Amino acid sequence: MNQTILDQYAISIEKLADIENFDELALEHWGDFNTKKPKFNKAMLSIGKTVTLRHNSIPVGYVLFIVHNSPFYDGEKWCSVNMYYLQKSHRGQGFGSDMFYVLENFAKEQGCVKIVSSFNLKQPLDSFYKKLGFSATHVGLAKEF
Repeated sequence: MNQTILDQYAISIEKLADIENFDELALEHWGDFNTKKPKFNKAMLSIGKTVTLRHNSIPVGYVLFIVHNSPFYDGEKWCSVNMYYLQKSHRGQGFGSDMFYVLENFAKEQGCVKIVSSFNLKQPLDSFYKKLGFSATHVGLAKEF
């Protein structure tokens, strides 16, 4: 990609409240799953931070994450990815990898020893995560009522 195009993009660590079009992006995100529209508990989601990709100052993708103490290993800190979304027009160009690179560096700076994530099987990302060095360690299941 040429430098002029790259100058139109920025990746940063932000608060959820800094993503002024979060509701719009999140509805696009959920639209990919063909499920009911979410009603986000923003107070709960705001506990974490985001890695945000902006194109010409407009958010086009996010990785919502929380840095926390491990529930299993005393003294370990983990980084848990809760949601990852990138608009379709920005996929396949390396931006997702760049966002996770920023996340990994931030997590390491915070003392994390692990990043954990999950994804919806309706939009499989296993090859994306494997390319970034993730390995499958658990299977998550859900039963909806």
